[in-house]
Amino acid sequence: MKLCLVATMDTPHTHRWARWFASRGHEVHVISAVPSTVGPLPGVTVHFLPRLRTGVHLLDVALNGVLLPVRVARFRKVLRGIGPDVVHAHYVDDSALSALLAGFRPFVVTAWGSDVLIGPKRSRVLRRAVSHVLRRADLITCDAEHMRDAMVSLGADPRRIHIVFFGTDVERFQPRPRDEELESRLGLAGRPVIVSVRRLEPIYDIPTLVRALPLVLRRFPRAVLLIGSHGSEEPALRRLAADLGVDGSVRFVGSVGEADVPRYMSLADVYVSTSLSDAGLAASTAEAMACGLPAVVTDVCDNAKWVEHGRTGYLFPPRDAEALAERIACALADRPASREVGARGRERIVERNNWAREMERMDALYAGLAGGARAS
Repeated sequence: MKLCLVATMDTPHTHRWARWFASRGHEVHVISAVPSTVGPLPGVTVHFLPRLRTGVHLLDVALNGVLLPVRVARFRKVLRGIGPDVVHAHYVDDSALSALLAGFRPFVVTAWGSDVLIGPKRSRVLRRAVSHVLRRADLITCDAEHMRDAMVSLGADPRRIHIVFFGTDVERFQPRPRDEELESRLGLAGRPVIVSVRRLEPIYDIPTLVRALPLVLRRFPRAVLLIGSHGSEEPALRRLAADLGVDGSVRFVGSVGEADVPRYMSLADVYVSTSLSDAGLAASTAEAMACGLPAVVTDVCDNAKWVEHGRTGYLFPPRDAEALAERIACALADRPASREVGARGRERIVERNNWAREMERMDALYAGLAGGARAS
């Protein structure tokens, strides 16, 4: 089968998806609006079709609307060269719309979260574009019930929506001894470690985690917050840590590559996600749980369906630094109980979020559609 993914190559989700289907013998192509952040993927051909981004939301919407016919023509040219059996857009955006309008079917789209939960509320133009893609798609997937409901409200046919989790590689992400070389290099030996790998962007609310740190340090003065990501808020977060007098207890290590995430998880005693909104269970949260870490996450969206407070993890109200500090301190204070919580969290991921099993489900959905491949 020839599979064409319309997805950005700057995210591990795309790399994993493309790698898995290529490993199953499919011919995989990716049309990406951004260059690849990894080297060549065996069996995967990447086609780079850049889009215009100024950083000003309304201006981007207007300019990309004007340029839409040009992008559609470029997509059509690339897709004709590929001759795909299935076109699958990841994220409901202007690239998905361009791919849809290029006319190749069957057309699959996967909603990632903000594209259907937040974007359509920001402008009528976006709402109409997202609604058009969802109404015309032959198959839609998402990883949470509340996203299904949001898409139905935008006009999607509920019979075409399937819940398919992004999944976790439970063989790669599993409990392991601390990486002593990395621990020594970061100066973490013998210190309680709190880890966060969510992007440093407003939706992930990392400032609440930094504000919780002084409260944690009152009980655990040697604790360290390890921030393994990057984003537009990094300068402000560094200033906040300095203003609070905790900059010596924070390590900004930059974006952690997919292959290195298990090494960093091995150093941690607690994982934290302060996100204000998630689609389904965040990939990093699932990976931390698979590694046996007690996860402290915001009680938003579908998180409570995965993280049962006090049993498979800990929940706290969004933006509540005091509650977050209390949950972290609780996890650090009783290590045996935390290990049990972490073990039950891993069991939850193995049972319900196994990456290989979810990809096999997607492969079967593709097979059911591929016989109807056509170009209009």
